[in-house]
Amino acid sequence: MNDFKEIIVELQKLPRISDKAVDAFHHSLPRIVFLVNEKFVVDNKFCCIKSVAAQMELLGNIQKKFGDTLRAAYRFHLYEALIEEFGWLISTLHYRGIAEECFAKMIGTWLMTIHGIVEPTFSRELVTPLQILERNLPIFIKQAEVNLGPEDEKQDKLLHLLLKKKRREAADYVMSLAKMGGHPDDLCVELLAPVLKKIGLLWQRNEISAADEHVVTELCRYIMFRLYDSVPIKQTLPYKALVSCVPGEEHALGAEMVANYLADKGWTVYFLGHSSPENDLVDALTNYQPDSIFLSISLISNLPVTFELLKKVRKIVPAIKIIIGGNAISKTREIFADLVDATVEDIRDLYKTSIKLLGKNA
Repeated sequence: MNDFKEIIVELQKLPRISDKAVDAFHHSLPRIVFLVNEKFVVDNKFCCIKSVAAQMELLGNIQKKFGDTLRAAYRFHLYEALIEEFGWLISTLHYRGIAEECFAKMIGTWLMTIHGIVEPTFSRELVTPLQILERNLPIFIKQAEVNLGPEDEKQDKLLHLLLKKKRREAADYVMSLAKMGGHPDDLCVELLAPVLKKIGLLWQRNEISAADEHVVTELCRYIMFRLYDSVPIKQTLPYKALVSCVPGEEHALGAEMVANYLADKGWTVYFLGHSSPENDLVDALTNYQPDSIFLSISLISNLPVTFELLKKVRKIVPAIKIIIGGNAISKTREIFADLVDATVEDIRDLYKTSIKLLGKNA
């Protein structure tokens, strides 16, 4: 992010977007995204850009995600996260052959559509961050290339087996590391999680398909269960936890790691999975009456719904211990400071946090 430091500083100096402007954007967002995508369809008919035509479905999904990220950035003044998301967007399309001039058209379409849909008083506030992104577009294009990070013998071997869809060999390899002293917690954090990150980068670089990414994720889930099932539960503790992703969150493996980790420690765990509706979460709190709730959030775009959910949980069960984690947490801790009891980076951090919140036997 060093290359974007000046852009971050410029964005952070902007006055906060007013609540009325945020509300106007929120209510107009579905129509804005629809019109942005429609303009791309029309432009492509006349420009006949084959790379764009081949990626229209992906473009539509990315535009929606970008709009949701904008909403979160506007509401919580999260412009560093916005830069990361915009950089990801440019990089993802760059690797799929989208020409540089299309990026300028894309951001220009957002500006034009916001001006056309939202009342001028509010649209002037909303477009200012986008104008800064537009002005600095060459920097984003220059930084579009991504690498997989440093080589790691264990990670690279597992990655190779997973990409070859060799489920048994991949699982046996990880289990052999466990037999040599690797604890499931450490193997999940130091092996499975980095490999999944590399898988995501390979998809971003257009080297594997979305189907490949999904298959590998399921293989990692299988390996995780093998790991934790191989360790006997040594004790039963009087703690009950509800573990779930926040509504709209599709990346569930991190939450599943938390659920398995707590069960391995002797907790009673209720796992709701990915993208659980808010009503289901609230009903589960009432039905199971857990001591704590662990929520996972990976996407910045899901921050607004998470914020509202946490307010509701605090109102319904004021005494419950709320712990949140996931990729979206590192830059958003202060947003949730008054609503949660703790934020965590990984499952090992979770252990220390649980001890502090629920007692020394956690």
